[in-house]
Amino acid sequence: MRNIIIFGASDFAQLMYYYLKFESDSNNHLVGFCVHGEFLKEKEFCGIPVYPFEDIEKKFPTDKHNFLVAVGYSNMRYRKKVFDEVKKKGYRMINYIHPSVRIRNVSIGENNIFLEGVIIEPFVNMGDNNTIWSKSLLCHNLKMGSHNYVAPGCIVGAGCDMGDLCFFGSSVATVNSIDIKDETYLVAGSVLLKSSMAHSMYRGNPAVLTRTHEEFGIKIKKSYMPK
Repeated sequence: MRNIIIFGASDFAQLMYYYLKFESDSNNHLVGFCVHGEFLKEKEFCGIPVYPFEDIEKKFPTDKHNFLVAVGYSNMRYRKKVFDEVKKKGYRMINYIHPSVRIRNVSIGENNIFLEGVIIEPFVNMGDNNTIWSKSLLCHNLKMGSHNYVAPGCIVGAGCDMGDLCFFGSSVATVNSIDIKDETYLVAGSVLLKSSMAHSMYRGNPAVLTRTHEEFGIKIKKSYMPK
C-alpha cells in the first residue's frame, strides 16, 4: 500500500483524490492534503486533514510517504516551484496513470498525470510534473520536458521537441517535428504549423504569435495560488 499526500486543495486536487481512491490500479492510502501555510483555510478537505506544507516531513517521514502535486494551470511557474520544494524535502513523487490510458514503451519521470483516454505512442520521452488531460494524443518519438499542462483533446505531433512550462488549451494540435519552446502558450483550438518562440502565446488556425510573457510566465486565471 502506498501512503500518499496530495499537495493542493483545489478542484484539481479533489479530482485527483477521487481518481487515486476509486480509479487506480494501485492500492493507495490517502493520508491528507497539504498547502503552503499562508493558504491554509480549512482543516479538512474531502473528509481528510489538510496540513501546512512547511513542516510536513515532521508528521509524515519522507521514507514512508509519497507525494502527488496536484496544482493546476493558473500560475505555471508556481507548479514548478511546488514540485521543486517537494523534491528538496526528499519525498518520492508518484505518477498517476488512469486505467484507460494506452501507454507502452515510453520513458517518463515522476509526478506525471495521465487522465482518461490518453494515448501515448511508443518512444515518447517525458520529464517530470506533466499533466495530460483526457483524450489527448502524444505521438511517437515526442520529447517533452517538465511542468507542462495539456488540456483535453490535444494532439502533439510525432518527433516534436517540447520544452518546459508549456500550456496547451483544449483541442490544440501541432504538426510533426517542430520545436515547442519553453513557456509556449497555445490558446484552445489553435493549430501550430511551425516552431514556436519561447515565452510566447499563439492563437488561431494557423496559430500566430499574439503576445509574450517572459517576465511573469503563463498565468491564466485567479485561484488560491499566488500571483
